[in-house]
Amino acid sequence: MTAPFDKVALANQILAYTSVDANPKSPEPGERMTIETVPGILPFAPADVTGTANFPAPFGPTGLTFNSLIKAIKFTVKYKVLVNDAEYSQVKLEPLTPAVLPDSDPLKALLRVGPPLVAEHSAHTPLKVELAAVISVDVEGHTNQKEVKFPLDIPAIPVPAMLVLTGNSKVFVMVRPGSKITDVTLAASQVNSALTALNNVKDLLNWGEPVFKLFLDDLSDVLGMLSSGGPVGVAVEQAPNFDDFNDFDDEADQMALIGPIGTEVRFYSGFDFNELVGGEDEVTRIRLNTDIGGGVATGFGYARESGWQTTRMWDTDSEDEMDDVESCRYVNPGDPNSHPGEDELPP
Repeated sequence: MTAPFDKVALANQILAYTSVDANPKSPEPGERMTIETVPGILPFAPADVTGTANFPAPFGPTGLTFNSLIKAIKFTVKYKVLVNDAEYSQVKLEPLTPAVLPDSDPLKALLRVGPPLVAEHSAHTPLKVELAAVISVDVEGHTNQKEVKFPLDIPAIPVPAMLVLTGNSKVFVMVRPGSKITDVTLAASQVNSALTALNNVKDLLNWGEPVFKLFLDDLSDVLGMLSSGGPVGVAVEQAPNFDDFNDFDDEADQMALIGPIGTEVRFYSGFDFNELVGGEDEVTRIRLNTDIGGGVATGFGYARESGWQTTRMWDTDSEDEMDDVESCRYVNPGDPNSHPGEDELPP
């Protein structure tokens, strides 16, 4: 009488010898990678298990052994990409193997990963990108599973995060710390680079045509504002006195703000954020609360306003038009600093 085979040991054996490989591991944006999972060998062919020859036979004798066990063994693999340990959805898989395993990705496939979008000022911070293959082996209900991970070098697309103010044929820009943007010409170049990169990976971004067009239109809008007048300078994080930027005080009439969701800028009617003795106390905040993509997560928001000299009122004085902006700064959410008039801002 034949002794029953050890189903758990068999599952473990197959799993232990299963290998996964992917190349190249440093793809260019949108480049295809080849990913392949090779099922592990079987140490023996149990005499009490028979089946039909319809299991994929990847390599000679290994495949023949699998074919004798088709009714007993179920082998599956699922591929996923992780960015900073969170599953990333901008991935396309093209099968290369003709046989299809039930409930499984193909053993061999071409994989393309859409580059993540990051704010330009934080682009120097490396992303943790990994390719993971989750492999399961089931031997008559006894399942074992393992996850194989590869680090990937996927270059992100840097999207400029900036405030652009225009008025009286002048252009002012304010960026975040860490940005490489030092003048308005470089700001326009960064926006152009983002537009080009996005167009090159359009088919990998699962945004849908309306969202993709909206994102590009917003970037193009920023580009138009950057070229709408003479540059007066670039500030980093704050501008305590617009007088220092070619007498730009009291001239801001149009605004564009692009950046990660949660980005907030506050504008003041007095120099040094209303901190001078006897300064005015008018304050207005503009915060990016809504994703450009609406129901599609792009991670970025955009706000655009015009007519500040005639139609935009201060948040702290609904009867006073914003024709006297003297300073502005980015404010991080939860900033504990309190300044005159800011406690009156709406939530």
